[in-house]
Amino acid sequence: MNKDIFHEILAIISKKFSDKALHSSDVAKIKNNVDRDVVTELDIEIHQSVEQILKRYQVDGLVSEEGDSDIKFSDNINNKIILLDPLDGSLNYATGLDFYCSMIAYIENGIIEYSGICIPSIKQLVIFNRSNNSLISSKDMTATQTDLYGPTYFAYGSNVSDAHSTIKSELIDNIDKYGNGLIRLGSAGYGVYLAATGRLTGFVGLNIKICDALQLFPIARFMGLKIIYGIHGENLNVVLTRNMDLYNSVNETFKKSGYSLNSFNLNERVEVASE
Repeated sequence: MNKDIFHEILAIISKKFSDKALHSSDVAKIKNNVDRDVVTELDIEIHQSVEQILKRYQVDGLVSEEGDSDIKFSDNINNKIILLDPLDGSLNYATGLDFYCSMIAYIENGIIEYSGICIPSIKQLVIFNRSNNSLISSKDMTATQTDLYGPTYFAYGSNVSDAHSTIKSELIDNIDKYGNGLIRLGSAGYGVYLAATGRLTGFVGLNIKICDALQLFPIARFMGLKIIYGIHGENLNVVLTRNMDLYNSVNETFKKSGYSLNSFNLNERVEVASE
């Protein structure tokens, strides 16, 4: 896969967003009987458009938030795959809030070769190319604030239950101790972007979906954030931050709870924990 194909996919995604007045923001379905986990018509249309593009190219599979549930990231990590969340923040989009985005990555043999995010509300399109270590964006990506002690985005999956109450509470304590409280916007990808550009202290994810953040790891790392993560099945635990106190404390909390973690580096394979 070359950069032209990746650019073509993002161009189609951007066009779908620009034409959003032509689309219904009605909720098409609710997933997993969780009211906040909705799918809109635009989710489905973006997913189907990317599927059509990929039919012309040699890609082994599309791992998508709205795709075939039988196609697992962990089973395809050694293949040539696209990892996609067509519309991260679907409920925000459906209710008229601006916190939503589309995230995509091309992964080959476990290495994220291309990474991209489209944020319509601020007219931002960002693409990272690992082969030449380059990042291009439609708006300035300079981290003007790099706030080490501001709020941190805290995302947790809909599968987080009472059994996770201890680690969830300890992560919140970490966030409060090494920053200025937590923030949630209903779009994990938007949160990673805000952390990458220095508007937030960091991003912490507990048992979130892989599609919620992994695509943006290269962009965040390129922007200077340290990243430690663990993929267990189809779930992702992660901290991305420039604040080393937050980084170390969250790392210890995850480890104490029995999660194995890895540091993310641009030229290394994404690791999946053995079950």
